[in-house]
Amino acid sequence: MTDLLKKKLMSADEAVRLISDGDAIHIAGTALVCSPAKIFKSIGDSFLETGHPRDLCIISYGSPDIDAPGYNYWFFRTFGAN
Repeated sequence: MTDLLKKKLMSADEAVRLISDGDAIHIAGTALVCSPAKIFKSIGDSFLETGHPRDLCIISYGSPDIDAPGYNYWFFRTFGAN
């Protein structure tokens, strides 16, 4: 692994701290391949703890299977394609 790649790797919790209210975020991965469940859980946990991030637009190649804390409150639209 290169030093440049190591600088770009971070935990889901660290990544969530970079998301602002109202952001559109692209999540790669679908249900059985690279499932983004951890990032959705981290977003939900952050929202329940701090109230942020909120009002997110989620863009995903597959229909996001989101079962995360507070989901109905922190997102406002989702786009997916199969």
